[in-house]
Amino acid sequence: MVEAPKPQQQVRVTRTELPTPSLADPTAVTIQIQYQVGMLPPRFIYMAKRDWNAAKEALAIKADLAKTLQPPGEMITI
Repeated sequence: MVEAPKPQQQVRVTRTELPTPSLADPTAVTIQIQYQVGMLPPRFIYMAKRDWNAAKEALAIKADLAKTLQPPGEMITI
């Protein structure tokens, strides 16, 4: 049986570089990634600039979006 392809979502993304110096790395930069899907409110994720690439960003957004869409709490049957 062939599995149907999963639909892709378009996500509006804005990136801002934030200097985040520390004693270990005085030149460290963190990327603030703001994304928005459809009519949902904007969300933010943060990633070290040295670790950033488009694939990691997409995975991080996908994981954060999955958490956001998951209803809080748990369902029980009584």
